[in-house]
Amino acid sequence: MARKLLALIYTMLKTGSPYNEDCFEIRRKQSERKRASRMVNELQKLGYFVVAPG
Repeated sequence: MARKLLALIYTMLKTGSPYNEDCFEIRRKQSERKRASRMVNELQKLGYFVVAPG
C-alpha cells in the first residue's frame, strides 16, 4: 500500500497533474478484466471448457 501511494504521489508531482479518483476506478476495472482473462486461460489449459462473460 505504501509503495502504491508513493508511486501515485511521485507521478502527480512529476507530471503536475491533480489527484483524480476516476483513474483508480478505471485501473481497478482493467485489473479485474486481466485477472478474469488469466483465470479463464488457466482453466482452459487444465482442459475445462470456459465461456467468458460479456
